[in-house]
Amino acid sequence: LFLNYIFINSYQNKMNKFKYILLLSTFFIFINLLAFAYIYSQTKINMYSNEFTSFKKRFSKNETKEIFPHPFFGYNNTNNKIIENDLKNREPLFNHVPENIKSSDIKILILGGSVATHLSHNHSEDTFKVDDINYDKFDIFQKALNQKFKTDRFKVINAAIPGGKQPQQLFKFNYLLLNGYTFDIVLNLDGINELALSIAENIPIKNNIIYPRQFSRQIKAFNTNISCTINSNKSIHDKSIFPIKELYNLFIIYSCHKKIYGIENQIDEDFYNLSKFKDEGFNVKLAKVVNLWKRSSNMISDLSKNYNFKYIHVLQPNQYFKDSKLLTKKEKEISNFTKYSNPISKYYEKFNIDEVQAKYKFDSRYIFKSNNENLYRDYCCHLNNRGMYLLSHNIIEKFEEVFIPYIR
Repeated sequence: LFLNYIFINSYQNKMNKFKYILLLSTFFIFINLLAFAYIYSQTKINMYSNEFTSFKKRFSKNETKEIFPHPFFGYNNTNNKIIENDLKNREPLFNHVPENIKSSDIKILILGGSVATHLSHNHSEDTFKVDDINYDKFDIFQKALNQKFKTDRFKVINAAIPGGKQPQQLFKFNYLLLNGYTFDIVLNLDGINELALSIAENIPIKNNIIYPRQFSRQIKAFNTNISCTINSNKSIHDKSIFPIKELYNLFIIYSCHKKIYGIENQIDEDFYNLSKFKDEGFNVKLAKVVNLWKRSSNMISDLSKNYNFKYIHVLQPNQYFKDSKLLTKKEKEISNFTKYSNPISKYYEKFNIDEVQAKYKFDSRYIFKSNNENLYRDYCCHLNNRGMYLLSHNIIEKFEEVFIPYIR
């Protein structure tokens, strides 16, 4: 009887433990299902897909402050470079400067946003060869120019501003001229930032269209401690199979983003009141965006003419512009950012390169119309190295008459 009692009691204890384990397991599964449902409802993306990884990467941030306010063209980057042996100004104003610039070299200044910076230094790892020249992420436009004209005298100096938009290019150009810099050719590659950032990022937070991208939030970020980015970036690259852990990761990422920039589309009332933002009808705002783009280009053209520089204006391509490329499966998967796709697909056609006064101008929006290669590498607008080479090649072929006189 005693042994029988012990056996029964032991069995009941095991059954009780099993019930507790089953209850905890059920609760854990339930919590994870709720977390999965919440993540999907907030992002509209399955957390086990590549899209979700791409979504998180959008919140990746530098762990040290690299952007700081500049009094004349919005903001500058601490990683920018100087032109060696140039005593005009030791301020780092160029995101890429070629080595060994000589007085006999043909100096080409690049203006624009992030796509323009990639003419000199891209963030893609693909490599390829054209004839006997190897191409990677460095100096794509410069290599293509020198290869085309069988010289080494073309030197491309890049002053484009990542995330910049007109009139930042105009003011940056003015600033360079005020500091005594001279060039032979000025190439401005733009269009997407002028439209998408004005419509999708400035107007919703009541920042004037003419201001740099989300300037009120940039000011907040300039003056905020960003130490949270270390844990935030770890959470971005951490991929758990458990939805509850991914929900926690999103909480860390979003909390840091909110601390630095504030809530998405939150209006800074003080900035709004001081800057006297005028809330006009959408068509009026759109017309202002287009006219600002045109006037900025025209002023760069006038300045270039006054200084005897040749000025080239190129309207850049984008995957969201209708029928502009045979998008691959991979490109379609990453082209899912409605914040940019909506204004670009609806209104980019309003930008007409024939309406700017530049003598040398090129609408490159359809250069990939019959191309079925993987060229676009992210949800925004950025190309891989092959794409940047094809863009460079098209620009060089279009303006051969501009470049040839310099090498005779």
